[in-house]
Amino acid sequence: MRPFLAILFLTIGSFLTLAILGPDIISFQRHIQIDASQHRVFDEFKYLGNFNNWSPWAILDPQMSSSVKGVDAAVGATYTWEGNDQVGAGTMTIEQIQPDSIVLLQLHFVKPWPIEGHYKLSVDSLPADSSNLTWHFEVEIPFYQRPIMYFVDLEKSLSKDLETGLGNLRKNCETKKSKKNQVN
Repeated sequence: MRPFLAILFLTIGSFLTLAILGPDIISFQRHIQIDASQHRVFDEFKYLGNFNNWSPWAILDPQMSSSVKGVDAAVGATYTWEGNDQVGAGTMTIEQIQPDSIVLLQLHFVKPWPIEGHYKLSVDSLPADSSNLTWHFEVEIPFYQRPIMYFVDLEKSLSKDLETGLGNLRKNCETKKSKKNQVN
C-alpha cells in the first residue's frame, strides 16, 4: 500500500508542479507584406463573412458549417463554426475595431478541447500602396492543461496555419477578388 501511495503522491505532485510552472498564456504572431492598400486589406479581413475565403481551416474541412450572427464587421458580430477533428468547433466574436487598422476577436473553442483566447489582425500602410499584415494569436491555458504544454508546441503546430491564412489573404487582396459576407 505504501508504494502505491508514494507513486500517487509523486504523480499528483509532479502534475501540480508542472501546472504551476507551466505557461498560462501562449502568444505568437506572423507577418506578411501585401501589394494592396491598407484599406483594401482591412476591408478583406474585417468581415467575418469573408473568413472562409482565406481561413486555413476552411480548406482542412470543406464540409465545415459556419454562420455569422449580428452586424458583420461590427463589435459584437459572432462567427460560429463546427467541423471535423482538424477544425473543431467554437465561436469568435469581434471585441474591438479600429477603422482601417485593427480587428480584435475573442475566441472560444469548444472542440477539440475547451479553451479561450484572442486573435488580432492589424494592418499598417507601407510605401507604394502596399501593406504589412500581422496576425497575432494568444490563448489562455487552463491550469489543468498547462502540463501538456511541455510536450505540445502550440506555436509550431499553429504557425503554418497562420502563414497559410496570411498567404490566402494576400492572394485575395492582390487579385482583388473578394466575396463579402459569404459563409457556408
